[in-house]
Amino acid sequence: AQPFPKLVTPLTSLGGIVDISYGADHGAAIDEAGRLFTWGLCDHGRLGLKSGRDVPYPTRVDFLKDEFIVDVTCGMYSSACISHDMKLFTWGSGSKGQLGHVEKNDE
Repeated sequence: AQPFPKLVTPLTSLGGIVDISYGADHGAAIDEAGRLFTWGLCDHGRLGLKSGRDVPYPTRVDFLKDEFIVDVTCGMYSSACISHDMKLFTWGSGSKGQLGHVEKNDE
């Protein structure tokens, strides 16, 4: 437990953070360059990282490297973001169709 605010030092070297969201066991942040970073529990693919491993520190989401991200939200087992040109990206648990994709599985 962390009972008081503490600076997330891996993000301080990236420049300004413009948006942040937390889910049940993961977090996400966008920096002023429109880059998306996630960290935490990786089950169900909720971090959007290729490794599939839990990550205790903010890590760039590479599959969005060509997008300028402006908004992010984390759900219980999934995440979503919107790019500057208004494209919606979703990933994580999709077993109930909640990702909006044709497939109903974890992505």
